[in-house]
Amino acid sequence: DRVDQSMSGGNFMWIHKATAQMIRFDTNKDVDTFEGWHDGYKRLKDPVIHKRKVAFDKKLKTLYVTDTIKCRRKHHVERFWHFHEKCSVEIKDKTIIAKNMGTKILMFTSQETQIDLHRGNDELPLGWVSRHYDLKVPSYTAVYSNAVVGTTTLQTEIKIAK
Repeated sequence: DRVDQSMSGGNFMWIHKATAQMIRFDTNKDVDTFEGWHDGYKRLKDPVIHKRKVAFDKKLKTLYVTDTIKCRRKHHVERFWHFHEKCSVEIKDKTIIAKNMGTKILMFTSQETQIDLHRGNDELPLGWVSRHYDLKVPSYTAVYSNAVVGTTTLQTEIKIAK
């Protein structure tokens, strides 16, 4: 994930190490849940803490991703979703549909989210995968963009479809 595009330039992002911590991990016959946070954006004028909860409902074959952006002011937040290079990916009615080898997933978000799809974009750079040194192959990257003001929760649902 990236908060505020201006902070991603240059080598600045590698000067300070973020603190990250797992809050919990639970598993049972119905649901697996992970929750954690990081402070990688604390250097901003309005520091941001990013918390993520991931829960997989085994019966519904659905992954629920809840991102909480803890801040006080306005921020531009991007969530990046990377797909295997052999996936076909399209956007229909604010739903991402990804297919590969007979499996299909549907991705939804309930907020007013701008969704952009990139493949093999050298300019940004987005939409690439590298499986070994000196080789990159085009793949899809979906970017969910939101403007948030104050602490905000963003939801993503990823469902395995038949």
